[in-house]
Amino acid sequence: MLKEYAEIIDMNFIDGRNFTLTDQENTIILNEQAVLDLGWTNSTSIGKKIVMTGRNGFDATTYEVVGIVEDYHYQSMYEAVAPLFLKNNSKARSGGEASIVEISNDRFDETILSLQTTWNSIETAEVFDYYFLDDALNEVYQKEVKLSKTVNFVSGISMLICFLGLFELVTLTLESKKKEIGIRKVLGASGQTIVQLLSSAYAKTIVISILIGLPISYYLLDQWLSNFVYRVNYSFGLYFLVGFGILVLSVLLIGVQSWKVTRINPVDTLRSE
Repeated sequence: MLKEYAEIIDMNFIDGRNFTLTDQENTIILNEQAVLDLGWTNSTSIGKKIVMTGRNGFDATTYEVVGIVEDYHYQSMYEAVAPLFLKNNSKARSGGEASIVEISNDRFDETILSLQTTWNSIETAEVFDYYFLDDALNEVYQKEVKLSKTVNFVSGISMLICFLGLFELVTLTLESKKKEIGIRKVLGASGQTIVQLLSSAYAKTIVISILIGLPISYYLLDQWLSNFVYRVNYSFGLYFLVGFGILVLSVLLIGVQSWKVTRINPVDTLRSE
């Protein structure tokens, strides 16, 4: 890498320094995980030598550690931060490899043209091409973004259908119980007692549904999050809070509908029967 790479991605140096133009190409920068895997400490790593075994006929090379950087995610969040060895490439003059360049929005087209001209003057075997780093990173998580939007939409529609269904079911049930409610009122039952009686029957069914649905939802979410090394922390108590909120809204809906029926004069109800 070039020394500008650390500046562009805003590396945080814990110890040591960045590459300089006077460094030889056998200098190297490590991340914290690399230091940990080597059994070293950050403060004692600077100046140490690392011998990398040659491959494909190349001889082994000895590198000197000049800097330690804080761990950062250079892969997706599906994976833990792995040991990172950044070799000095500041004296290289050949192309063919991907480069990261920081540009401003001003005179964008002219900047791209200038980069293309510079690339073509160095590398003739590879065609100049570019993409934006933030777009590439976002592409990694497009599946999760689409899944999140789909789940949110389906959840919203499902909740709407459930409450509309509950509303219609309560309405039909109360319509069929108008005579019973009228008789109870004539016998001295208060409106509050009747509302509690009607609400409790539905509340039991809703509680059973919540107790069945929440563990299943918790398991499915936990399985999905297991794909990520770094994941949000959540407790089962949050699920009970959501379930309690659904129960409260349902009971309020049932209570309001029941209260409306109890306000009807029982004489009118019994007369119609």
